[in-house]
Amino acid sequence: MMKRPFLDDWIARCCGLEVLSEESLRRYQLNKINEVLRYTERNSLLYRKRLAGVFERHGEAIRAGMWPASPDDVTQLPFTTARDLEDGWKRFVCVPLDAIARMVTLSTSGTTGEPKRLAFASADLERTLDFFAHGISVLVRPGDTVLILLPGAERPDGVTDLLIRALPRIGARGVAGNPAAEQAGFCRELELHRPDCLVAAPGQLRRLLGAHPASPGIRAILSSAEPLPQDLEEALVHGWHCEVFDHYGLTETGYGGGVECCGKQGYHLREGDLFFEVVDPVSGEHVPDGTPGEVVFSTLTRQAMPLIRYRTRDLTSLDYTPCKCGRTHVRITRIRGRSDDMLIIRGVNVFPSQIESILLENEGLSPHYQIVVNRENNLDVMEVLVEVSEALFSDAIKDLQRREAGIQKTIKEFLGVSAKVRLVGPRT
Repeated sequence: MMKRPFLDDWIARCCGLEVLSEESLRRYQLNKINEVLRYTERNSLLYRKRLAGVFERHGEAIRAGMWPASPDDVTQLPFTTARDLEDGWKRFVCVPLDAIARMVTLSTSGTTGEPKRLAFASADLERTLDFFAHGISVLVRPGDTVLILLPGAERPDGVTDLLIRALPRIGARGVAGNPAAEQAGFCRELELHRPDCLVAAPGQLRRLLGAHPASPGIRAILSSAEPLPQDLEEALVHGWHCEVFDHYGLTETGYGGGVECCGKQGYHLREGDLFFEVVDPVSGEHVPDGTPGEVVFSTLTRQAMPLIRYRTRDLTSLDYTPCKCGRTHVRITRIRGRSDDMLIIRGVNVFPSQIESILLENEGLSPHYQIVVNRENNLDVMEVLVEVSEALFSDAIKDLQRREAGIQKTIKEFLGVSAKVRLVGPRT
């Protein structure tokens, strides 16, 4: 257990608070949202237009610094979406163009969408450096060497460059590795740098684990950039004998958003810079605490390109229960998937990640599966095809049927929807 609740002292300093309590933090965040409203109404072409209705209703209170007065008031603010960014970044910008220190271009998956572009001022990047230094201290000790396999080392203010610049603030050293993370190069980098810690994406980690199953002598890993599958985390812990921590962040959050502590009970959030909500992905309404929904955040300190109620499409839930580290402020649970992937089966929201978590609890099943939804008698019918190991597939048909029935029962109990489960042979 940590001596102090993780990130509490840092967040108190960022917020200028002598005592960090739920009340004082919430008051700080609402005051910051008020500042963002006034700042963007003056300086952003997009938000000046989009917030016109809000200022018509609450302009006097906003200009007096009195609104929003509660988190419920924040729900009256309009959402910002990825499509808004694709439609033109300059409409968001609140500073002269020569004050922009870093531009990031993110390609979209659609064929017609324009790339998303995000602008950051020097002060925005400094706050990210500060979060990186404090967030990564959960696994990095003074004197450590950290091998970083994320992209961005070759670009000033890319994510790897920022990490390398943040680590000396806690007495550690960062070195950039090859993001391609092929076996021979990884082994050379291990020999050359002898890292204590590793920062990499889950896809890289899975590839490296397959090529290097024996422990490479790494004490701790920070997984970032993609959701961390449970089976991969367990394989790393048992195969490499190391601790694994997960980080949540997007380019839109300024790279960093939240990070796990040693308690592994969800992400501790960057609450001095970001205000988080979780909403129903269909209705946009707040969901009860502990209920899965879509992450929405507002920037509180961003100078170049503030974002108000930005819809991430990432699915998680809020957790207000005390953490093992002693911290009592809100966390978000690990990302369960994306609302883009959501299926609606007979009125029930079903996410592939929920199905996957159930499958991974069953020994002998592979992480390779397919969800098929058909329409029968005007009703949606879901079927889950799952690959099994050679040993399991050689079992008697009755044994396979019994296993299928058990999985079907679990899906019904946990998701509230029926599904037909069919176990199929390896590599099918």
